[in-house]
Amino acid sequence: MWGLVLGILSMLCFGPFAGVPGIIVSVSARRSIRRSGGALTGGGLATAGLVLSIISTAITALAIVGFIVAVAVHTPSTGP
Repeated sequence: MWGLVLGILSMLCFGPFAGVPGIIVSVSARRSIRRSGGALTGGGLATAGLVLSIISTAITALAIVGFIVAVAVHTPSTGP
C-alpha cells in the first residue's frame, strides 16, 4: 500500500523524493508477498506503486538531463 501511495505522490509533486523510496518499498513488498506463499495479498498494489515510481523517477531524470543539455547548448562561448 505504501509503495502505491509513494508512487502516486512521486507522479503528482514530489518526483524522485517519493519515487526512489517508492521503488524500494514496492520491491520489498513484492518480495514479502512472494515469500509468504499466499498468506499476504496486495501484489497488484505493490506492482502499481513500483511502475508509477519508476516512471516518475525516469521522467525526472530525463528532464534534468534535458535541462543540462539545453543550458550547455545555449551558453554563449567567450572567444577572442
